[in-house]
Amino acid sequence: MPSNPRMPLWLDLLRTLHPPCGVLLVGAGDGASPWVQRLMQWETRHVTLVEGDETQFRHLHGHVPERHGWQLRQEVVAAEATSVTYHQANLSLESGLLEPESLRSIWPHLATRLTSTRRATTLEALMRECDAPPNWLVVDCLPALALLQGAAERLQGVEVIAARVLLGTDPLTAGPAGQQALQAWLETQGFRYLEAESERHPAIGHALFVRDTPARLRETVERLAEATRHQHQMTAEWVALQMHSADQAETARAEIARLTEAHTAAEALARAQQQHIEQLQHAAAQAAAQAATEATTTQRAHADEIARLTKAQEAADKLAADRHRLITQLRQAAIQADTTATAQARAHADEVARLTEAHTAAEALARAQQQHIEQLQYAATQAAAQATTEATTTQRAHADEIARLTKAQEAADKLAADRHRLITQLRQAAVQADTTATAQARAHADEVARLERASQKAEQEANRPRGDADIDDLIHDISAYFTERSLTYVDVGAYVGDVFLKLAGSRQIKIREAHLYEPNPTSYQTLTTKLESCRLPTLHAYHLAVGAQPALLHFNAAQSMTRVVEPEPGSPQVSNTFTAQSVSLDEQARLFTDQKINLLKIDVEGRELDVLTGATELLQAQRIDMLYIEVGFNCHGTQQSYFADIDRFLQDKGYRVFRVYEQMNEWTEDSPLLRRCNVAYMSERFARANPSKLTRRLRTLQEELDRLKSASTPPLTPALP
Repeated sequence: MPSNPRMPLWLDLLRTLHPPCGVLLVGAGDGASPWVQRLMQWETRHVTLVEGDETQFRHLHGHVPERHGWQLRQEVVAAEATSVTYHQANLSLESGLLEPESLRSIWPHLATRLTSTRRATTLEALMRECDAPPNWLVVDCLPALALLQGAAERLQGVEVIAARVLLGTDPLTAGPAGQQALQAWLETQGFRYLEAESERHPAIGHALFVRDTPARLRETVERLAEATRHQHQMTAEWVALQMHSADQAETARAEIARLTEAHTAAEALARAQQQHIEQLQHAAAQAAAQAATEATTTQRAHADEIARLTKAQEAADKLAADRHRLITQLRQAAIQADTTATAQARAHADEVARLTEAHTAAEALARAQQQHIEQLQYAATQAAAQATTEATTTQRAHADEIARLTKAQEAADKLAADRHRLITQLRQAAVQADTTATAQARAHADEVARLERASQKAEQEANRPRGDADIDDLIHDISAYFTERSLTYVDVGAYVGDVFLKLAGSRQIKIREAHLYEPNPTSYQTLTTKLESCRLPTLHAYHLAVGAQPALLHFNAAQSMTRVVEPEPGSPQVSNTFTAQSVSLDEQARLFTDQKINLLKIDVEGRELDVLTGATELLQAQRIDMLYIEVGFNCHGTQQSYFADIDRFLQDKGYRVFRVYEQMNEWTEDSPLLRRCNVAYMSERFARANPSKLTRRLRTLQEELDRLKSASTPPLTPALP
């Protein structure tokens, strides 16, 4: 997508004002560039596509169908027709006559992979050999200035020029590959600069130039003035000579008529060019207003999205605060219950101590009374022995006293027994109360611990990596792009088939054929068992690994993760290891219908880049519509492939991020930093064929149609008598 929204508007305007009768494109690449796609969309009749790289030219032949009036030529273009050094860079887009190392200041990792000596042709020669003289010229390579200078004489018939240049303030932009030098030279050739847009790299882009109509108008007026002066001179000469013969007079009148007609035509051309300038200025103003309106709409949408995310963050913070307050209250309740139970136990202990002291005092009183009784009995016995002759009244008094003391002894014994029973009951009650308080305190502590464990479990569950089969959001997002279409599904690292079964069981996605690859023999056996219940006739499962090229790989299996290992020579066999044959997707493509994949899912525990390398031809030709791939965000990690490497590889093949799923932080370390996610990529060709708004509208209409069909179908209920 262009970084400058005004560039497409300028191109559509220029296409109206200066229809591309003939187009010469130097640096056509593999045919997937926006320039080639735009010319195909415009249905331009006469186009010449030129590419110097042999591999890119081969892909160009595959991408561009045969069209009447279109020519494809493998040529290296230079300022002069001579032998030149051609540099093949590690990034195919930068291959050409310019040394890749000269761009190191803006592209540090760019380097030359291979150099070769090639015979070059010139831009002038190509323009001369075109079926129709080109009025549009696109130079999509560096440096464009040298190529254009070699065709200066042929530029008179060109109306629009687009050239690849260096942008920005880097010192390189002042050189022959920069925009400044190209703009200065083209102004001397009668062209005016309109707009520039950057590529994915902000320092490289395309500059757009158009034939300077006012300058051409001034040139026409000057020629008209010269013709008028010549006319006056001829008239004076004719009068001076007085036309000695009738033939000379007739010739002079014819010359005067021709010059008068030329004068009238020049004035008409001047008026037409003035109207053309006014139309161009009006269209430019409308394009600027439309770009400003789109920018305002985008800013408003971004502001609404930020507000929604802010509200969601505030709700999450409030939920966390409520949970923390609840845990604090439960902890305080447990502490208070523990304190209350301790106080009750102390009160019971004090009561037991008090009753124990009372019991001891009662026992001491009983012993004293017993001693007193024994003393009285002894005294009575002595008195009876010594005074046997005392009066009966005295004996009765002694007997009464003995009876009274005996009753007092019995009452004291009963009181002691009652106190002992009460003390025992109180001790049992104290023990029971202490046990109850301890049980309550333990129950409160267990409840607090249970809630803390539940909270921790909830946090771990929220942060735990979700399974591969949790793809409901992906199914919902891509279903609109496959409405009423059956797709070819390829699963690399299928494990036990959960993702495929989820797709096959969805009502939103229709699978035409499926190819599942799993190297682990245990997982493969489970996979084939699960697939027995699936009735899809074009379902294939392969006990193979997928990589960059055919090879015999060694694996180590740990639960759901199967990883490639490098065995050391002479080392003993380790448990849970096995070998499997590896194949590439480019090689397997012959098994797929139309040699095309609609949805490719990759989950190979860090070997995703190897799988993509083995699918280079499919990706280069964009015969894979969408990819669903796991990536990591730690450049030192080994469990997932680093996102920057995956993204750089896919963007170089014309793929862009469609959606991001399963964003997971570093949950094993309780860190908020992003650990991994699953990313869905979409090819630019598929995106252009399925505009977002139109696709969503079609799905809405389809759902409404299904709802109306369902509502119009009468219910199958039996008639009541």
